Amino acid sequence: MRDMCGSLNPSRIALPLQRAFLINKLQSVRSFSSASGNTPAEQLVDWVERNGSTASGVSVHQWGGADGGSGFGLQAAKTCPSGTTLITLPSRLHLTYGNDTTDPRLLSLIAKVPAELWGAKLALQLLAHRIHSGDEQKHKVDNYAPYIAALPLGFPGLPMFFPPNAIAALEYPPVTEQVKRRCRWLLSFATEILAPIRGDPLKDPFNGVEIDANALGWALAAVTSRAFRTKGPDQPAAMLPLIDMANHSFDPNAKITGVASSSGGGSGALQMVSIKEIQAGDPILLSYGDLVNDFLLLDYGFIVPDNPYDTVQLRFDRSLIEAAKAVANVGSTTSVSDIDIDDEMLASSPLSPALPAWQSSALESLGLAGPGANTEVSIIQLARTKVRAPVDARLLAGVRILCAANASELENARIKSNGCGSRGGLDNMKASIEAFGAWERPLSLRNEVATLKTLSGVVLIALSQFSTTEDDDMNLLRNSRDDAPLSADMQLAVRFRLEKKRLLSAALEALAARLKTISEEGAGAGSRGGAASGGSSEKNKREAPKASSSKGFGR
Repeated sequence: MRDMCGSLNPSRIALPLQRAFLINKLQSVRSFSSASGNTPAEQLVDWVERNGSTASGVSVHQWGGADGGSGFGLQAAKTCPSGTTLITLPSRLHLTYGNDTTDPRLLSLIAKVPAELWGAKLALQLLAHRIHSGDEQKHKVDNYAPYIAALPLGFPGLPMFFPPNAIAALEYPPVTEQVKRRCRWLLSFATEILAPIRGDPLKDPFNGVEIDANALGWALAAVTSRAFRTKGPDQPAAMLPLIDMANHSFDPNAKITGVASSSGGGSGALQMVSIKEIQAGDPILLSYGDLVNDFLLLDYGFIVPDNPYDTVQLRFDRSLIEAAKAVANVGSTTSVSDIDIDDEMLASSPLSPALPAWQSSALESLGLAGPGANTEVSIIQLARTKVRAPVDARLLAGVRILCAANASELENARIKSNGCGSRGGLDNMKASIEAFGAWERPLSLRNEVATLKTLSGVVLIALSQFSTTEDDDMNLLRNSRDDAPLSADMQLAVRFRLEKKRLLSAALEALAARLKTISEEGAGAGSRGGAASGGSSEKNKREAPKASSSKGFGR
């Protein structure tokens, strides 16, 4: 599958639909968009305005990364006070699909796409418009030719188009596995669904044009990096010409809203409105959502340094927790900062006997065990939480349960939180998280010391999955020379994994500080479990543990 991923690359994507028939069609689109001598971006602005849109507040600008994005984006054409309407886009210019407006043959193909690949559904519609753009121009029906002409011909930065060495350099299975799944789907859909119907007038909405995995990959990249779920998660997505050129910020200066019927634009019209004053020439920025770097990289081809919403995804299972206990010497007085992980240590973590019913029941109440369990948990960016908890509540609660000495510890925690273990479903989970997962409310001193050390072990195992240290990565980026430069894809892969390591190191530091505070507070009361010395994260910045087995990262 890695070879497949490597074959989806920008050089082949540059003209993803390569048959002579379609190339002629594309040439007709290009000649249409450049007839006035203007650039495709200028033609796009002209097109939306001629079709009932207003765009007097914006202009297209080549930022080259200066606004936090890359390439083209939007800038304010004039100083715009807060509340200024920058763009109005009538619904007829939204590139989407629906039962009343879409070729039934295309709808049949769209229905074969899994719901989680919502972008691929719209990608099929985009390809149909691209193929038929010459006919649309001729008949003035659904003419998206100027919009399609302004779309990028390649999408650098998306891992789907990385060479194999850059995919491997990510060293983060939750992303690399997602890349492989997308590539597998592109290949299977192109060969098993699209190829057999090619040229069949009753089934082929693409008029005999071959849609291979690269063509489908181009369209999927265009959609995932630009489309909006304007009608909700269960409705078709839409591409919003011109609006979708705005780049991302977690501190945006604009937002998208519906247009009141009394304001014109017709039913379903959308507008982009400033939410703070924007000076003339400043970039216009939208928030794409509170997204982790995983999604920003997979769908948009960039990451945000120190992303406040970033996480390191893990899979909760008992073998991981028992390995973490062994790594952190839970029950001993060894400092976490003195621990080195090696393969032998992880491989020799003992197989534990079956859990008693009270622990199993508590884990099931969190959804971490039993039928239908969701075992995805995460280490989180400290900026996300006011109480400075570096792990999500379900992970904290699960480890506390596995470190509990007896059922009474859990029952006392439920009583203190007024939780009730007899309720079912989400109510039961919420009560259990409240009882066991509150950072500021430990079950007991002994339990909390064991829990914090075990969580430190979990973080150390996660760090051990990387083959390099933070310093290694920084030196690699710093020393990329003209005579031996890292490719742009490799640089992005290294920066991505570096952000994950920094998040883990910060979590390890927070756990060590908390452990030290808890241990010191309990010293006078004869606390057990030992205290951790500070500085553990610095050691791991200097020398990461050896890469281990597949323990740690989530799916």
